[in-house]
Amino acid sequence: MALHKATGSCGSGSTGPNDLTGAGITSYGYFYSPGTALGLEVFLGGASLTLTNNGVVVGLTHTPGNAQVTVNNASDYEVEFIVATTIGVNAAFAIAVNGVIQTNINYSVLVATGEVSGQGILTLAAGDQITIVNNSLIPVTLSLASTVSISLTVKQLR
Repeated sequence: MALHKATGSCGSGSTGPNDLTGAGITSYGYFYSPGTALGLEVFLGGASLTLTNNGVVVGLTHTPGNAQVTVNNASDYEVEFIVATTIGVNAAFAIAVNGVIQTNINYSVLVATGEVSGQGILTLAAGDQITIVNNSLIPVTLSLASTVSISLTVKQLR
């Protein structure tokens, strides 16, 4: 077996694309309602769930006591909700955008007492409004405990 000596020079080769730089997540927010703050414990079918408090909010708009959260930037968003129920088997909770139910974020209540959670990624335009909706004909009773009964987390992904 003959050995061959390499000749010539090695270059550094082509460089790949640079990583994107930036500030990371630029718009995000946490919105919630303790059961004791709701006053009304029953949400009828089709009703939007009220968010009475704001956590940390950057680049989104929400007035405590309203159901709607408004996105200020057109982008993809991760949306997640949790609702604590005490009565309402076979009801469903969904995310609505500008009043239109998003079928990819529509989850059923399978137990009388417990939590229902849902999440998904949505492409939203600036000014779009997000709400959590009782997407059924079944009235739902939420927990009136002092702990959180409704929460919504929204994160801009790009």
